[in-house]
Parts: sequence; C-alpha cells; structure tokens
Amino acid sequence: MPRRRRAIVREIVPDPVYNSTLVEKFVNSMMWQGKKNTAQGIF
Repeated sequence: MPRRRRAIVREIVPDPVYNSTLVEKFVNSMMWQGKKNTAQGIF
C-alpha cells in the first residue's frame, strides 16, 4: 500500500500562437527559471 497519493496529471493548455499542445510541451521543456515568455520568443 503506497503512502503517498497518486500525482494529479495537469491538462496542458495549447500554445496561443500555434494552438498546439506539442509546441507547448516543447516550450515548457525549454523554459528556464520560469521564463516562459523568453522560451516562446526563442521558439
């Protein structure tokens, strides 16, 4: 019996420019120290 609860999987909101969840996953993996706007600018 596990001691911890199962992690809640969050829904990924699509990218505002391309309307794609794959692009949003890539931007999130590129993001460094919470700088999402910079990561979107690089993409």
